[in-house]
Parts: sequence; C-alpha cells; structure tokens
Amino acid sequence: MIILEKVMIGATLATLVSVFFYLLGIWLGPTVKYTKEKVLPYVGGELYRPEKILVFVHHFQYIILFVTFEMSVLVLAFAFHPAVLPSVVIYSMFLLLLLIIILI
Repeated sequence: MIILEKVMIGATLATLVSVFFYLLGIWLGPTVKYTKEKVLPYVGGELYRPEKILVFVHHFQYIILFVTFEMSVLVLAFAFHPAVLPSVVIYSMFLLLLLIIILI
C-alpha cells in the first residue's frame, strides 16, 4: 500500500504543478486580439476559398483496432501472475504480425 500511496502523491503533485504552470502562462502571456485581418491567411492580399482535403482513413481503422488490442494485452499483462506473462507477450507479437500482414 505504501507504493500505491507514493504513486498517488506523485501523480497529484505532477498534476498540481502542471496546472500551476499552465495558469501562470495564461496570466503572464500576451493577450491577443483576434481581428478579421489577423485571422486571414496570407495569399498576397487576396481572399481565397479553402479547399477540401481528401483523407484516406482506411489504415486508421486498423490502427484503432491494434491500439485497442494492445491495451487489452497491457491490462492482461498486469492482471495475471508473472508466470503467465510470456503467453501475453506472444499474443501481443501475434497481433502485431497480423496487423502487418493485413496492411501489406
């Protein structure tokens, strides 16, 4: 329990320090007034219409699946006894190999 308490104290301290520096940056940083001219992109003084960018999201589906399965492997790795850990690592390697095969 002592280790868990130390981790909680460390996480709380890290969060408080981060919030402190974030608020300090807001307080000390310059204030910007956003006018119409300031937010316009520079294209030699002419206005232009933004174009649509086509994004191919096919591989992102595989990446999301891979991250989901990898998180489940991480949970399994910490949930089981260390003797079971090699099988979890083998499962993780199998998922990585499967993803590579699918993407090729």
